Amino acid sequence: MSLVSALVEVRSWSEAERAAEQVAKLEVASARASMLSDAATTARGLRAPQSLQGMLTTLAAR
Repeated sequence: MSLVSALVEVRSWSEAERAAEQVAKLEVASARASMLSDAATTARGLRAPQSLQGMLTTLAAR
């Protein structure tokens, strides 16, 4: 194996490692966004009006 081919191989490993790290970061960000979305949905559900009057008031306010 020549020095050049060895360097090319090492470079490809390094690029693969960087790509894997980026994928892992994106997966964490996606999971966090999903959790925040679920929390927001739950919060909206908890604030849901319990009566027709409350629903109309909420809709009018939006």
